[in-house]
Amino acid sequence: MLSPSSIARESFFLLAPLESLHCEDVKNITSIEELKKTKIDEQFVRYCIGEYKPAIVTANLFSFFRFTDKQAYLIIIDKRSDSTSELRRYNFYGLLDTYGKGKIVISSSTLTSEQIKKSINLTNVLINQGQAFVLELFQFSEDYDESQDWWMRGIIYEIVVASYQDSNNDGIGDIQGLRQRLDYIQSLGVKTIWLTPIYTSPWKDYGYDISNFCDIDPRFGTLDDFRQLIDDVHSRHMRIIIDFVPNHTSNEHPWFQAALRNDPKYVDYYIWHKGKNNGKDLPTNWVGSSGQHMWTFSSERNMYYLHQFLDCQPDLNFRNEKVIDEMEKIFRFWLDLGIDGFRADAVRHLIENEQYNDEPLCKDAKDMDPNIMYAAYDHIESADQPGSYELVRRWRKFFDEYAYENNRDYIVLVTEAYIRDVKTVMQYFGDNREECGSDVPINFFITYYLDKDDDEKHGLELDKVLSDWQVNLPEYGWSNWCLGSHDSHRITSRLPSKELIDGFYMLLLLQSGTALIYYGDEIGM
Repeated sequence: MLSPSSIARESFFLLAPLESLHCEDVKNITSIEELKKTKIDEQFVRYCIGEYKPAIVTANLFSFFRFTDKQAYLIIIDKRSDSTSELRRYNFYGLLDTYGKGKIVISSSTLTSEQIKKSINLTNVLINQGQAFVLELFQFSEDYDESQDWWMRGIIYEIVVASYQDSNNDGIGDIQGLRQRLDYIQSLGVKTIWLTPIYTSPWKDYGYDISNFCDIDPRFGTLDDFRQLIDDVHSRHMRIIIDFVPNHTSNEHPWFQAALRNDPKYVDYYIWHKGKNNGKDLPTNWVGSSGQHMWTFSSERNMYYLHQFLDCQPDLNFRNEKVIDEMEKIFRFWLDLGIDGFRADAVRHLIENEQYNDEPLCKDAKDMDPNIMYAAYDHIESADQPGSYELVRRWRKFFDEYAYENNRDYIVLVTEAYIRDVKTVMQYFGDNREECGSDVPINFFITYYLDKDDDEKHGLELDKVLSDWQVNLPEYGWSNWCLGSHDSHRITSRLPSKELIDGFYMLLLLQSGTALIYYGDEIGM
């Protein structure tokens, strides 16, 4: 039953046992003494059932459960009084058994018919200032809502457009070719298509060197072709996400070219350093994954610029607020076209320690050449910095606000952090239930297992890989699994026997969470 008119927030506190409340819980709204004098409204009584359990309790929010073994409610009270307060997101998933969904049954404010019908995913509860409501809770299987839950169901299917389907016989896959294969992709049970970069690029790193973030590379087609692809995908009740490469641009990007000319607007879009010993020595000993030192000298500016990857991919400076604004403009451009989310590339490299300290050699470095081997170092200065996690959380918040303001379905954020430390990957989920980050920090740990020598590929080791992920997964995190991607060799080349591939796909698809598959692996490529 829904309230036809506004109900005071303090009434919702009466659904909790008064002896369980503290003064801080009700501060700025009411007092324990006042609540003791108040009689619970008749329409609230039905929700005052069974046991009581606190949920998320902060200075701004008080929430709790009332539940029996057959029914459960979540009561949420936003305690903020400032009318300029921002939209907040909370993740209640995993706090009470396996409940994952909820529907509003009573609210402190009048709701539209659409809001009444809307199913709320507990990983993504958006709350405005001063709101209070009761959610009746359901299992994911009982109350699936395509608009919010789509990324949790079905397969995410990665496609490298350049090598998928060629429609014009120029030897390069393209968007029109991909459109021709949508029936096949749908027949696989794929829910979401993920495209690697299709932006304008000199193509020195397979499109990950971008010279225009807001256009399609002519080798793949046009923006009109891409709009048609989006329409075709959505007409099949499927989704489409695209690779986003925020860490760097191409050195041919207009921003970098302007920086080389000392344009004051763009110089600080990138990271520059004068170097040591009056510029004779590199600023740091940092070596990138490509085997190059991370600093290249620019004769135009008489300074070094940072590039965590190839020297044609200068790193953007995310300590510059203008760069963050540019990224959000780019997000908005593609979201306005209708895409359903992004896979953010190389997020662990977004921010570096601005003290620019040298990195220490790792304990296994004795047999490695430190001049070219990325693995020779512990990358404590150039990767997985607090600022990188903060950026991911900021982007998640941007997508939430965009979806809310534009009445859009859920916008998914997938992130790639290629590192073998499971605890580091988990940090990209976000700090806690208030500070949400990536929905899908890609789980490469079966991929790492398959990279081991054959004598290490045994059941006990595989069990350890699976268990480590599950043990470290935050209780509010949604799991995901993959066997490989464009960054690894094909799965059949990494198995002791090709006949094992079906077994590994059974393993992948029977795990809880979302499965990611690299195109062609389904036919044993």
